[in-house]
This record gives sequence, C-alpha cells and structure tokens, in this order.
Amino acid sequence: MFPHLYKAADGSFAMPTYGALLVLAFAVGATVGFYRMRKVGIHPDILPGLILLAIGLGILGARLLHFVGAETQRFFRNPLVLFNLGTGGMAVYGGVIAASIGCFFWAKRKKVNPWKLSDALLPCFFLSLAVGRIACFAAGCCHGAAIPNASNPHSLTGDFFPGGSVVGLNEAPFIAFVYNPGVGVGRLTDVACYPTQIWESLGALTLFFVLSWTWSKRRFFDGQIVAIGMIAYPILRSSIEAFRGDSIRGVDHLGLFSTSQFVSVLVASCGVWIFLRRKSTELDPETAIEESDAVVDLEIFDDL
Repeated sequence: MFPHLYKAADGSFAMPTYGALLVLAFAVGATVGFYRMRKVGIHPDILPGLILLAIGLGILGARLLHFVGAETQRFFRNPLVLFNLGTGGMAVYGGVIAASIGCFFWAKRKKVNPWKLSDALLPCFFLSLAVGRIACFAAGCCHGAAIPNASNPHSLTGDFFPGGSVVGLNEAPFIAFVYNPGVGVGRLTDVACYPTQIWESLGALTLFFVLSWTWSKRRFFDGQIVAIGMIAYPILRSSIEAFRGDSIRGVDHLGLFSTSQFVSVLVASCGVWIFLRRKSTELDPETAIEESDAVVDLEIFDDL
C-alpha cells in the first residue's frame, strides 16, 4: 500500500516502510518493557541479552513454522532455505513461541522469576504487534481475502497510497483495501479485500491496554498475564485468520484449520493449563528499582 517511506528518483536508494515500522515496533515494545521490568524489581541489565536472544530465536522460529506449515516440501528439499531471508516467508506465531521459550529459560539462568518477567513484557509484545501490523498494511502482506459481492467501492484516500487505496463499502465490513498490481507484495489486486492487518492491529492494541491494566491493578499471581494473553490472542488471531487471503495459509492434516488456527488451539490450551496450574500461587515480593539504579550494564554482553 505504501512500500517506501522514501525512494530516490533515480532508484539508487529506498527506505522500506515495512522495515522502518518493524524497527519502531521493536523499539516501542522494548522501551515500555524496560520501565515495567523496573517496577517489579527486575534489573534491566538482562535486557540486552533478552533482546539479542529474542531477535535470533524469533527469526528462526518464524521461518521454521512458515516452511513446516505452508511450504513443507520446499523445506525438506532444501532445509538451508530456512536461513535465506531473501526468500521471504515468516509466521509470527513461530517467532513468538521460539523467542518466548528461549527468554523464559534465559531468565531462569539469570535467577530472575520468569513468570514475573513474562507478565511484565507480554503486553509490550502486543504493543509491538499493533505497530507491526501497520507495517504489514504498508507492505501489502497479510492482507484479507477478496470480499464477495463488494458493491460500489469508493476511494477514501484517493492517490495518497501508491500501492492501492482504502475504500468505503455500503455494507459490512464498510472499509476495505484495494491493492494495485506491481506495487508491494499483495497477492490479490484490483479487488476489495478485508482489512485484516488493521483489525489485528486494533485487536493487539486493545490487548495491550487490557493486559496492562490487569497487570497494574488486578494481578494476583505470577503468570496470570501470560495465561490470559495466551488465551485471548488465539481467539483474536483465529477469528481474523478466517478472513485472510494473502498467501498459502496451510492446513492441518484434517484439512480443518490453517496453520495459525491449529497453533492457536495449542497455545490457548497451554494458557488454560498455566492459569489453572498457577492460580493457587502468590505473587513473589516486588521492590521497584529506582531510575538511578536502572542503568543497563553493558558488561552483560561479556556473558553472551
């Protein structure tokens, strides 16, 4: 929809909107996470290690789930394609799961309560996701399927977006996206598509605020926010997934679910198990770290 923030007239330089917004998404989430760690007494000197670990495992996990779930034969013909980032193909779920597991055990290694850390950081992930789905909107990826019988679409943005237009409809969903051919990475062009990127962005932003309020005002045991998030997000993602139509979605062996819907069932089940398992526990003591004591110790890199 808007593939470049800036592109030189001679084509010698271009700044992709997608990449810039992903950097912004990560920076926003990390900044909010930095202050929330302090509030529960976790020194942010572990943050650099968490960031590096999350980036590495996140990319690996996202690539792995994409190929195993959507391009299985291609992956097994050449497993090294996993490391060729130029080929594209990432599944957010895989990245989140891999990064979360890695950071969970990293926290235990640092003798930090991993549940307390996860509760502080999970809402920040949804904040990052909200920005990240705007990046998908700009690139034209993760878009919705064509809206059947969409009548009288009228542009709401005119020529503002070089890759397409936001259009209004006379019936639900009332707002849709139309992508121009040859611009961005959208697979469907010149048809009104469900605005799935914006739906998920708004849903993730809502989860950020709801979980943040719960974390601040209604948190009764360590792991509570993680459990709620693992139940709520799969419901959001599975609902939106039914309207996705951007690429190979992948189905399970029964042909009933897309890859993400199948993973959603597993994630939500784990969330319920965590909630039931930990609801009888109590919050570990928390002492906020003063700002003067919260400077990140860069010597943490020596331990990587």
